[in-house]
Amino acid sequence: MRAASTLPGALLAVQFVTIVPSVRAGPGDAARTTAWLRTHPRGHARHLTPSLRADMETVGAEQIAAAVARVAGDNPFFGIGLGPLPAALPIEDAVAAVGAWARTDEPRVAASLTVLGYSARLAGPVLALLVRAHVLLDLSAVSCAYAPGAGFRLSLPAASGLRGAGLADACGPALVTHLSEIIARVRVVAPAAPALLWGNVASGIVGTVRQLARVAPPAECRRVRDAVLATPPLDTAGAFGAHDAYTRRSCCLYYRLGGGTCGDCPLPAGLTRHRRG
Repeated sequence: MRAASTLPGALLAVQFVTIVPSVRAGPGDAARTTAWLRTHPRGHARHLTPSLRADMETVGAEQIAAAVARVAGDNPFFGIGLGPLPAALPIEDAVAAVGAWARTDEPRVAASLTVLGYSARLAGPVLALLVRAHVLLDLSAVSCAYAPGAGFRLSLPAASGLRGAGLADACGPALVTHLSEIIARVRVVAPAAPALLWGNVASGIVGTVRQLARVAPPAECRRVRDAVLATPPLDTAGAFGAHDAYTRRSCCLYYRLGGGTCGDCPLPAGLTRHRRG
């Protein structure tokens, strides 16, 4: 049977992982994204054209703190820490810790849960601040702290960003650029198919926007969602069907923990695997 929640799997995995994204991506994972950015100079905040940037306002730490407080009041999932965190796990140790916490002996499952949890947790504040405050966060420095069972905290040591219209097209490349680094490093220690991991990212974005649409205009939420999901490789991760239901083209492997498949899984609903021990 399917997991108890009908939300995408990424929202089921928010508590699984913490990592510090001080890593570099390999060229294979980011090749399509790099090509896309070259032909879409407005795609990332650092690549905004001078005329578009002239219409933007630089947002400092105090303004971001106020905006974060507002969106976190709507839903704690939309919050993000501001300031430094205590020493965090290296990504290699974090993947192992996630696998131990989930009691899985499959490295690819640990890798999947790592990307599920991190990307879903990142998407919450990024998309909420974009829709609710018209702010695009600078993701060049993000840190996290992980505690097995308690989950992870994500923080911006030096928060900054841009405010203005037209930032929806920049949000997808900002997320993909950041997460390309995370996915590349995860795959070094626990190989998993890139399509699976990017499907996890897309799943988290879809689930986040569904939550966001409860407190913000649904049409605006969908507009931002669609702009973000148009960014490679998210554009091939899944598709929307009847009633705006999203179906992935890959499975996050959540069923390998014995909990059934997720609401957006392409696999049969009855698929499951019993835990060992």
